[in-house]
Amino acid sequence: MTAERPLVGDVMSREVLTLTEDQDLEHLEHAMRMFKFRHMPVTQNRRLVGLVSHRDLLGVSASTLLPSAAEQNALLARRFHVRDVMVREVDTVRADVPLADAARAMLQKQLGCLPVVDADNVLVGIITETDFLRLAVRSLEERAGGG
Repeated sequence: MTAERPLVGDVMSREVLTLTEDQDLEHLEHAMRMFKFRHMPVTQNRRLVGLVSHRDLLGVSASTLLPSAAEQNALLARRFHVRDVMVREVDTVRADVPLADAARAMLQKQLGCLPVVDADNVLVGIITETDFLRLAVRSLEERAGGG
């Protein structure tokens, strides 16, 4: 990592699971819980076309107060697709952007993540709140250790 001015590419996650617009929602919420993802990029030919968050999925779920909520959720998950719930206007960042700029943008816009794209809008990674927390822990440990 560049000591003086760390970049997004220094800390972003490069291995990103993605979705396609035509996938149904049947197993998506379970997969997001299993992998502990709160956001999943949607791509077409490796280009970013949208983003699905756990909150987006909650928007198409039945109330847990209903007696048949589980059956209704299963029906909704089969009926709706990623394209029906994804956000199409996604804030993104490039890998060569200073990390502080990305953090500032996430704070100002209250974003949980920023997909990282290249000049052709091809997804190359993602930076999340968790990536910043890992960086903070590492920095605090280095400071406490005197190094």
